[in-house]
Formats: sequence, structure tokens, C-alpha cells
Amino acid sequence: MIDGKNDELSTTELSGGARIYYIFQSIFVRSLEEVDPCADVTDDDIRMAIQNATGPKSSLFVPDVPFEVLVRRQIGRLLNPSLQCAKFIYDELIKMSHDCQANELHRYPILRKCMDEVIRNFLREALQPAETMITHLIEMEMDYINTSHPKFIGGSNAVEIAQQQVKASIVALSVFRPKEGLDTDKSQTSEKAQKTRAVFSRSGANGVGHDQAAGVRPVADSDRGSSGASGSSWGFSTIFRVSENRAPTTNSSSNKPHSIPTQNVDNSPSMIQLREPPAVLKPSESHSERETLEITITKLLLKSYYDIVRNNVEDTVLKAIMHFLVNHAKRELHNVCIRKLYRENLFEEMLREPDDLTARRKKVRETLRVLQQAYRTLDELPFEAETLEKGYSLDTDSTGIPKRLPL
Repeated sequence: MIDGKNDELSTTELSGGARIYYIFQSIFVRSLEEVDPCADVTDDDIRMAIQNATGPKSSLFVPDVPFEVLVRRQIGRLLNPSLQCAKFIYDELIKMSHDCQANELHRYPILRKCMDEVIRNFLREALQPAETMITHLIEMEMDYINTSHPKFIGGSNAVEIAQQQVKASIVALSVFRPKEGLDTDKSQTSEKAQKTRAVFSRSGANGVGHDQAAGVRPVADSDRGSSGASGSSWGFSTIFRVSENRAPTTNSSSNKPHSIPTQNVDNSPSMIQLREPPAVLKPSESHSERETLEITITKLLLKSYYDIVRNNVEDTVLKAIMHFLVNHAKRELHNVCIRKLYRENLFEEMLREPDDLTARRKKVRETLRVLQQAYRTLDELPFEAETLEKGYSLDTDSTGIPKRLPL
């Protein structure tokens, strides 16, 4: 049935070995190919792994430790679907064993139950080494990261491709930058104008605009000419004059007896306090160009090596299941059933029929005995030779009894 040589092949659904092939290719292999190794690994995860691998100093090259840590994590995800595939094949072999049973086994439920138990125990024992082998295969891939594999992209190729991708992304972003730059310049210009107006409004409120009221000396013609020649420098000179004129006022006010004594800054400088680092440290949100390049390189290496391991797992896991489970059942199951069930001391127990079937058989035998007795009784009845020679006549009835004459 596994090899497809069964006389009663189904034309409505897959059966036998075709179901095993469907599980291998359409369920197991397709599910592994749909997995993206970078789906559950964000750029921040890769960036943090790279920074943790560099230690207290910056690295000159992309470290290998983040790549190995991340690729081992992704390889470990292949263990669960591989074990599920082996369990699916185990269930299919159990179903095949039920389909292969002859109809006569329904007469002997004890024998059928014993056969199911023997087959189930045999397949369960075969499943254990298959699962152990699958676990070892995944652990072998995790223990040694073979970066010298001929199909591996390699560090130099990954750097070249990553640089091209980063440059392409920069060019794509530069298309939208001119409009954003114009808007930014306009906003900066408006902010500067608002700040300038705010400064002059404050200076006007303090009396800078009214020289006579504040006691400021009038500006000479030469100063005016120089200020007019300098253009916009008049605002800063006015501010500086105000500060110069305010200085004596401050000194004179300090001579008053009711003035508040000021502290000497030079004699008692304030201490600089550092804020304590938080319990959980994370890098800044913005990525530098170097960090973006390192993240892209790590992703390329991760995808390349994951594809290699996935192809190896798709091949070796199927071979392990076929060797330890399917082919082992084909070779040894028949002998195990004979060794476990073909025992003379178990014949009477296993070939015992159910009580309802025994009662029905007893009733049928009694009915058969009655019918046979009736047949023998009918066979012993004598027949007249004359009736047999002449056959039927009008004077006689079909039963051989002469008709009665009418009165």
C-alpha cells in the first residue's frame, strides 16, 4: 500500500504512499520555504546585538557574533515543524494499518485489538529514534556555522550588495528632499524673524527705543554713518549699548544699603551632576549610515545561510523519517506481528467471537437443523407409480387426490 501496488486503489482521494509524499512536499517543505528568517528580527534587534558584540569600543568591521547568534535562533525554529512532520507520518501509518486489515478480522475483535496494539507499539518505538535523529540534525546545524559553504554569500559579497542597497535607498530619499528642504528653510526663516521681533519688542519695552528717557547718549553722525553702512548691524550695537549703559546702574544699585548681596561665582563654582543610567539601556532611535550598512550586511548573511540550512533540513529530515519509520515498518512489521501474535496459547483467547455473534450462530444452526429434518420428512413420502407415469389428468387434482363427484 505504501508503494502504490495495492489492488484496490482509490480514485477519489490520495491514499497510501501518495499521502506521505503530500505531507513531505506540500505541507513540510512548503511551510519552511514560506518562512522569512528576518520576519521576527527587527533592525533594532540586529543593531543591539552588534553593539553588544563590540564591547566597550567600536568595531572596525562587522562582528561575527551577532550573525551567529541570530542564525542559530532561526535554525532552532526548524526543530518544531520537523518533529511535527514525523508525527504526521506516524499517524498516516496507523491509518494505513487499519485500511490493510481484512474484513474477517471483524469476527475476532480480540485479535483485531491485539494487532492494533502491536502495530501501535511498534510504530511508537520506531518514532523515537526518528525524533532523536531529527533533533541531532538540527543541533548539528546550530553547533557549527559553516561560513565556508560554497553557496554562502560571504562577507565581501554581502558588503558590496549592502552598499548598493544603501546607496539606492539614499538616492530614493533624495528625490523627496528638495521640497522638504524648501519648507525647512521657510520655517527656519520665519522662526528667526519671530525671534528678532521678540528681542526688539523686549528692548523697546525696557526703554531702548527712547534714548532720552533712558539717559543714553545720542549717537554721533559718524556712528550713524557706520551703522548705516553696516546695514543690519545697528540692532546688535543698540543692544550692546543698552548693556553698557545698564552696567553702571547695576553697580550704583549695588552700593545701596538695602541691596541684596550677590555671590561670587568665581569663588564657589557649581558642581556638574551626571544623571544616573537607567536600569535598561537602549541605543538611540536614529541610525547612522554605518549602522544601516551593518544591519543590511547582517540581514544578507542571515538569509543566505538560512537558505542553506533550510535546504539541508528539507533533505535530511525526510530521509530520517523514511529510514527510521516508513521503511523500517515495511521491513519489520510483518515479522513483529508473527512473533507477538502467533502463539498457540493465545489462539483460543484471540479467536473467541463476541457473545451476540455466538447466539446468532446458534440460532441459525437450529433453524438449519429444522429445515433439514423437514426436507428428509418430505423426501420419505411415497408416490403412486401410476400417477407418476400418466402425469396429471382432469380427474385428479394437482395434489394427486381424485376429485369428488357432484351430488
